[in-house]
Amino acid sequence: MLAESLSATADPRALPYIEQVRLLQPPEADALLARGKASAGEVGAAAEHLEAAFRGCRTFPWCYRPLLARSLELAWELTQRRPDLGAALFETLAEPFAVRTLDGQRVSTYFSIGLATDFPGRCLAAFAALEPRVPWERRVLEQRERCYTLKHDPRAARAHADLAAFVAATPGTIDGGLRAGGR
Repeated sequence: MLAESLSATADPRALPYIEQVRLLQPPEADALLARGKASAGEVGAAAEHLEAAFRGCRTFPWCYRPLLARSLELAWELTQRRPDLGAALFETLAEPFAVRTLDGQRVSTYFSIGLATDFPGRCLAAFAALEPRVPWERRVLEQRERCYTLKHDPRAARAHADLAAFVAATPGTIDGGLRAGGR
């Protein structure tokens, strides 16, 4: 807790505590270093530490869930600040963590990073993580249809039908989803 508190403000006094954490929880130490680097404005170094933390969490089943959840949020924040970091974070999040810890949040972050940083290049992999239970949300269904159509994927027809079914079932929509009374 002390290491995380100090890391959040880029306080150098966090380092000895982080090294103590590393002895028992190596992925958490990398997550803490990532938070410290991000707080210090060293976004590239923060992303590298996050990648190490996420790789470690694939085989280390005792990761502290709240810290891992905050690290997934940090991955999204870093990607928004520096989209060029998205490729490595996207690849690192492709595989599940041990015992599928925080799998829903991991997949959501993976999906979001993929679509935000290189839609044409990553959309098939991003949607593969969601299929066959794609969230029944208009934005997601629209992006799914766009992806499969763009990539000439055989699932494009199903994506189009799902989007049409969603729009038809949404109360108050007429002609392409405009709400009654305008936007």
